Amino acid sequence: MHLRPYARAMIRICKEESFHQRQGFDASLAMMKGTQAQKDLVQQAVNRWWWPVLMMSAQATETRSTAASRSRGASSASRTTTCARNSFVDATVEQAGFSASPCPIPI
Repeated sequence: MHLRPYARAMIRICKEESFHQRQGFDASLAMMKGTQAQKDLVQQAVNRWWWPVLMMSAQATETRSTAASRSRGASSASRTTTCARNSFVDATVEQAGFSASPCPIPI
């Protein structure tokens, strides 16, 4: 089985997703420099999607760890997913700091 076509497709997909991520960051940054109404819209959007994104990551952890536990042990899979989630959160919080749009903090 040749994986080269899939690898080329994955590279294109990753580049496109990276573009959309940068575009979203730039749009949020521009709006956070705008009127108070625009700032409020950005903050409402962050408040609305922050927890669902984290929950989606947690659900993926359980699905992956179950499948991975058969092949290499659940602790390894959980650590990998936890590292990926922490990396995402760290990068997102850092970007939110640039735009002065704080991420919700757990109580």
